[in-house]
Order: sequence, then structure tokens, then C-alpha cells
Amino acid sequence: MSLDIHMKEILRAATTALSLKVFAAGLAFAFNVVLARMLGADQTGFYFICLALATICSVIGRLGLDDVLVKVTSANKAVQSWQYVYGHFVAAIVIGGVGSALVGVVLFFSSDYLAVTVFDQPQLVGAIKLMALAVLPVSIYTLASQGLKGLRCIKESLSVLNVFAPLVSLAALPVFVAWLGLDGSIVAYVVGAYFAAAIGIFLWYRRATENAPFSSAFNMPELLGPAPPLFIVSVMQLIINWSSVVFLGIWADSADAGIFRVANRTAMLTSFIFIAIDSISAPKFAEFIKTGNLMMLRKTARQSCALMASIAGPVLALFLFFPEFVMSVFGHDFVSGATVLAIIAVGQFVNVATGSVASLLVMSGNERLLRNDLIVSAILNLLLGMILIPKFGSLGAAIGLALTIAFQNLYATYLVYRKLGFWTIPFFGRKCL
Repeated sequence: MSLDIHMKEILRAATTALSLKVFAAGLAFAFNVVLARMLGADQTGFYFICLALATICSVIGRLGLDDVLVKVTSANKAVQSWQYVYGHFVAAIVIGGVGSALVGVVLFFSSDYLAVTVFDQPQLVGAIKLMALAVLPVSIYTLASQGLKGLRCIKESLSVLNVFAPLVSLAALPVFVAWLGLDGSIVAYVVGAYFAAAIGIFLWYRRATENAPFSSAFNMPELLGPAPPLFIVSVMQLIINWSSVVFLGIWADSADAGIFRVANRTAMLTSFIFIAIDSISAPKFAEFIKTGNLMMLRKTARQSCALMASIAGPVLALFLFFPEFVMSVFGHDFVSGATVLAIIAVGQFVNVATGSVASLLVMSGNERLLRNDLIVSAILNLLLGMILIPKFGSLGAAIGLALTIAFQNLYATYLVYRKLGFWTIPFFGRKCL
């Protein structure tokens, strides 16, 4: 495969990004192992139910601005409009921070209703209140990470998003869990989230002001115009990622929820290379589109897809042929999730093998097509969950999630072909329209 200067840049940055993603994946894996072994399947399930609620609130509070921030930062950086780079970041932090704080307050005061009425688990009241404290810092460090990604500070972006919070949480986890049990695991998570938020803001300011003195300007249509469809995209993606955990908490037992979420997070190691390369290629896509270099856009998208699939293949093989061994690392209670792991891993591989189709749609101004894809996919996921989870538990949740991920990405691949004129899958559709 012949590599042009842009793909070589992606490959060089991907080496650093991949190293960070491997380290971050190791941290997340270690956190899950320590959590599962210290709490057991039931309490681990309770933790992930609380985490699902906080994640839902954080996505709602950010209003889709995290995805917009990558696009507007990359585009304005390409034409040296630094006043808009600065202004849009500050506006996104303020708007997303206020929204997240308000949603976090709602979660805090609705904890009794959620624990007692929705999940029939009164012991979760305190845990949900503690997890509500994480909503604001998670939103802040997510926005900071996306701002850094738009600046093409990939090492810092991935560190803020994937390393700092789990690193601090992992260090604090044994102490707080030994002291407070389930509540202690949530305290450890909250401490890590606040640390990542503070470091994220600091790193963004340091790297952004290397290019030009701070001078803020704000173009409301540019920042807020793409936000509504991307907010819907975020909510729909949230439904796909977390509805199964919520449904398992309602219709199954907490052990099923814990086993499913541990298997799901482990299966996502199949796509960690996707996250690493997509974080680099997405700003490049925005640059190519801003400058009208569509042929280079096509070439870079297809080459990055081939690279991702070739690296993810061996990870998929491990999860398909040795799932019992992988799940046994978390403890005997989790070995029953071996089939769950294998099924979800197949869905994650489809995500990798189709390439950065979501980023291509967003960076090319086709947010509404991605929104429609996610709406249909989320509805599919909800229907499959309601049909399969009451009868098959975590296995039904895995089947529903894998089918949803496959549909979502294959349809997005078709949308990229329809709007941009090429297939991202390298061995399919050589002709560029």
C-alpha cells in the first residue's frame, strides 16, 4: 500500500496514539478487574447501572458540542482563525458545563425515584447521588479532549479522555472500596473525573496559546448550527451503548448487568485501534474538506480503514477462540459471559472494518444523515433489547448490541458512498464517483 504524506502523518501520530490507547486499555482493563474482584458480579452491576445514569446525563448536558468542537477547531486552525478557535472552545465549555451541572442536579434529586421505583434497589440511592457528582467533570474533560483533538494534539487529547481519569481512579479504587464498598468505587471514579477535567483545561490552554495570543471571537451559527443533529446523534449513541445495562437492571438481576458490561468493555478492545486512528484522521478529514481536496480525503479514509482492520483482526481472534480464559481474569462469576464477549466482539470488528464513516459524515457537513442512521439504530437496539433481554438476559443484550453496531456502521458506509462518492472498505468499490 503506497502511503502519501498525509497518511504517513496519520501513521506517525497513530503510533503514539496506539501506544496511549494500549496503555489506556490496560488501565481500563485493570480497573474492571480490580472492581470485579473486589465487588463481585452483583455489586459490579450496581456500579455500572450508576455509571450508565451519569453517562446519560453527561451526554445530555454537553448538547452535542463535543463533536462540533472537533470540526470547528480543525477548520479554523486550517485557515489560522485563532480567535474563533479560542472563542468556540470557551463557549463550548461554558454552555456544556452549565448544561451538565443542571442535569447532574436533576440526577441527584431523582436518585430516590430511580433506585426504588425504576430499579427496585433502595440501596442504590446513595450511590446514584455520589455518581451525580461526576456528571460535570466528565463533560468538561470530554470537551477539553475534543478541543485538543481539533488542534491535532492527539497525545494530550487521548490522555485527557482515556488515561488520567482511569489512572487516578485505579490508584484510589482499592483504598475507597475497602473503606466504603460500592460507594467507594464511585468516589474513586469521581476523584479521577475531576482530576482529568482540571488537567484537560490546563493542557488545552497551554497548547492553544502556543500558536497565537489569546483573543476570543464567537460565531454562533458555526458553533451551534451543527449542534442539534449531533446532539441527537450523541443521545442515540448513548441509547445504543447503555440501554442494555439499564434494561438488565430492570428485567434481569444486577449480576447480569455486571457480566454484560464487563464483557462489553472488554470487547471494545477490538476497536481501540479505531479510536486511536479516528482521533487523528477526523481533523485531517475536516482539513481536506475545508481545502476541497476530496481525492486525498478518499485515499486517506480507505488507507486508514485497511490499517485499522488489519490490527484489530488478531484481537478479534483472541475473543472468539479464548473467551472463557479472557473472562476468567475478572473472576469465576464472570466466566459465564464468554459467549457474550465473543458476540459483542464481532459487532465491534464490523465497526472497525468499515472505517471512520461517522467522522466522514460529520466533517463533510452530513450530520443529519448520521443522525438519521443513529435514530434507526437506536430504535433497533431498543426493540431488540425489549424482545431479547427479558428472555435471554445478558446473552440477549449481546445479540441486540452486536446486530445494532453492525447495522449502524454498514448503513453509514453506504451513506458515505452516496454523499462522498467512495467506499471506505478498501477492497470494495474501487471507483470514485
